[in-house]
Amino acid sequence: MPLPRYSVYSPHGGGSNFFSLVSPTRTVKLLLIITIGAFLVQAIAERMWGAGLTRGILGLNIYFFKSGMLWQIGTYMFMHGGLWHLLSNMIGLFFFGPHIERAFGPRRFIQFYFAAGVAAGLGWLVIDLGAMMIFGSPHVPCIGASGAVLGIVAAFGTMYPRQQVTILFLFIPITMTARTLVIGYTVVTILMLVTDAQGSVAHSAHLFGLLTGYLYTKKFMENDARGRAPQDHGMIDDLLQRFRRRKFKIVVPESSRNAPSEKETNRILEKISQRGMRSLTREERRALEHASNNQDQV
Repeated sequence: MPLPRYSVYSPHGGGSNFFSLVSPTRTVKLLLIITIGAFLVQAIAERMWGAGLTRGILGLNIYFFKSGMLWQIGTYMFMHGGLWHLLSNMIGLFFFGPHIERAFGPRRFIQFYFAAGVAAGLGWLVIDLGAMMIFGSPHVPCIGASGAVLGIVAAFGTMYPRQQVTILFLFIPITMTARTLVIGYTVVTILMLVTDAQGSVAHSAHLFGLLTGYLYTKKFMENDARGRAPQDHGMIDDLLQRFRRRKFKIVVPESSRNAPSEKETNRILEKISQRGMRSLTREERRALEHASNNQDQV
């Protein structure tokens, strides 16, 4: 992921300048610590046993993958080709990740991160195998978190398309909307995939990461608009909830549908001002709607 530095304007109002930093959320901070720690372990392992053996076992490799080393689809995301490779990915995670974690919730965010990474890896496997068959190009392991991080970037551009983002490209600050950033990166990735199919950069993993981020976020936003995407639930929890809803029907007596207190309404409004409408749970949405209906009747 060659974009080395980002400065993201807040999606909920109030812009940051180019050198300002966002506060990392809990899951983003955990991913940063684990990935940086894994890079240090990788450096030690490569010094002891060599880069070829270490990356062949833990990187995503067609030959090892076909031999049953299925862990590679997860471990490859925590390995990197060097310090600059690591930093470029972690900077993207640091700046864009917190906004998406706040929108998705921690559990859904970590599931989304790995889903984007796995999809990027599987997409790379297919394209790389095709390149080997067509061009006879040598196979090298795929390593890096770029696919997962670009999934986050695509999610940000899909959720906050008009937000201004400043990138430092060749030491020149360039400001554009998040949607323009995602579209531009996708176009460049496709061009590089076509013209540099045998290169050392896994452009196909980038492309599938972007695509996964876009499709998943569009689906999330559609469900959220219908009130079917609770903030604190993940994909697995959603499937379980759908199953339970088919088995049980909960009837709430009319007498129990009391309007929320003024204190509760103020708390919900304060939460909206700080984190946006998508941060509300289904109960909070219902309480706010009930309070609004009562006001209309006065």
